[in-house]
Amino acid sequence: MKARALLAIDLGSDREAFLEALGPETRTPITGRAKVKVRETEKGIALEFEASDLGALRSSISAYARWLVAISESLDALSSTRSSHRGGMTHPRP
Repeated sequence: MKARALLAIDLGSDREAFLEALGPETRTPITGRAKVKVRETEKGIALEFEASDLGALRSSISAYARWLVAISESLDALSSTRSSHRGGMTHPRP
């Protein structure tokens, strides 16, 4: 039995960063039991999962969910680092 899922995610201005970060993961399948296609949408990305069974589908969705969270957290950390340095670098006084 083939199992399929489609996840559409609204990412706004971060769409390109997510596409670039997921690129290496989509070029080589996680397993021979599942394939994932990532495509750009008007507001974000769509992930199309196709697997040989429900277990492989669940596993591939979980892996991509973890990568999406890691990308999001990395972008948040970069954003907060950049905003804290906007006023110029400050150094503690001795």
